[in-house]
Amino acid sequence: MNQRIEELKREMEQAGKDGGDWRSAYELLMKEVYGQPALYFALSRNEYDPVTATSKPLVSTKDFNGQPSLYVFSDGDLAFNWMNHYRHVTDDGHGLIGMVENAGYGLYGVFTMAAHLGVQMIMLDEGGDYVGISLKDFLKANETDPRDMTVMLSQEELERLKQGGQPDVGFTRIRAMKLKL
Repeated sequence: MNQRIEELKREMEQAGKDGGDWRSAYELLMKEVYGQPALYFALSRNEYDPVTATSKPLVSTKDFNGQPSLYVFSDGDLAFNWMNHYRHVTDDGHGLIGMVENAGYGLYGVFTMAAHLGVQMIMLDEGGDYVGISLKDFLKANETDPRDMTVMLSQEELERLKQGGQPDVGFTRIRAMKLKL
């Protein structure tokens, strides 16, 4: 577990109980999460491709009064515990959890694309001391404007666009993690 993230969660909770300033801890939490070298995302069972063992991030409406939400984990063990609890695995031995590194387009791409696709919330660390984070607040705290989004194109996609095709805008596929036997 990332000690700083857990500490900020506790500060938010305590400030909420005391009627204090929870926003400061909330903003610091959002910055700390975005500054991680990598985060783990729950992946969609419906989008899973067994040939490439990839999927797209899961967007769920089961929490936050039906608001579309990404399920994000700051810790690999917590992600795997969530996956095991919900049996969020494939028939071919992959856990529907994927790691996205912060380098390059990585996390920036996932979060800005989520904003474009109408995601409103981040469910951070469900299964532990979870926190609901507004995606709009998250992007603002991290000085990220989804209107400035850069989309990575494969050579095949670029050729298709040159021939008059329409762009296929959506999440980049993420490799599902192989389960240990």
